[in-house]
Amino acid sequence: MAGEFYRLAVPQFVQILGAQSRLFAKAEAHCAERGLKEKDWLSTRLHPGMPPLAFQVRQVLSYSAGTLARLLGLPYPPGVDPDSFRICQSQLDAAAAGMLAIAPSELDGAAAREVVFETPRGPLSFSSGSTYLMNFAFPNFYFHATVGYALLHRLGLPVGKNDFLGEKWIRNEVPGESGLGGVESRSPDSAGV
Repeated sequence: MAGEFYRLAVPQFVQILGAQSRLFAKAEAHCAERGLKEKDWLSTRLHPGMPPLAFQVRQVLSYSAGTLARLLGLPYPPGVDPDSFRICQSQLDAAAAGMLAIAPSELDGAAAREVVFETPRGPLSFSSGSTYLMNFAFPNFYFHATVGYALLHRLGLPVGKNDFLGEKWIRNEVPGESGLGGVESRSPDSAGV
């Protein structure tokens, strides 16, 4: 089915990227109201052996926008850790907008495409885009998004599960209907919990 891989990947990424952006908008306001330093928050770690919040944002971007670039056979530069909440928001919003600019048909064939993921320890090869997306990219994307959320919550940002989930997405049952590649969004209030 044309656009099927797009419908599998893009709505999940866009939903969480939007939620993460809104978390950083809340964090920016929270810190400004209380005279807290964003750089201190961005350098906070859940555990001494884990990378800081800024790294988590960079990895959310790598495992979403970078994943789609790799599935399209395009390079994705590793990027740098953001140094302000506004930059976090900007990068997350730009990644979501870039995904929405992709035509669903552009990802046709990506499920069968071999993907090579470069790491500091050497390349990881995946025999198919499906394996890469489902077994590697999605778990890493959600891991880093969850760690970022947990750090913000631990630092005192008043957030809950719906802040992590953001806008809910549902399948649009009308073929050819406009929207996010056959998917439309609903606000958290109208979609329920």
